[in-house]
Amino acid sequence: VNMLSRNLKLIDLQNNKIKTLPEEVADLFFLEKLKVDDNQLKSLPSRLKELCNLQTLTLCNNKLTDLPLGIVDLTKLEILLLNDNKVKKLPAKIGMMHSLKKLFIHNNEF
Repeated sequence: VNMLSRNLKLIDLQNNKIKTLPEEVADLFFLEKLKVDDNQLKSLPSRLKELCNLQTLTLCNNKLTDLPLGIVDLTKLEILLLNDNKVKKLPAKIGMMHSLKKLFIHNNEF
């Protein structure tokens, strides 16, 4: 991640057949919105929790089976969209995310 991209606030990677996100996505300190709907993600980077300014994370229509436990450390996250995945359970502390205003989880494997 170069210096220019470190200032990004929005990344929209929807509908690209992406199978993995690199751990380096966590180096995008100012990132507020990450949209990776309609891809082929099976997991998320463990460093995702380092995106301390992330407010919106959209992951609909992927192949996710779980979420990294550190997702609950995203203290500014307001919107988390997980529709149409294969998630079997959510992290136990997700209910303690005080900033979370929208959580969409329909059509998973709960």
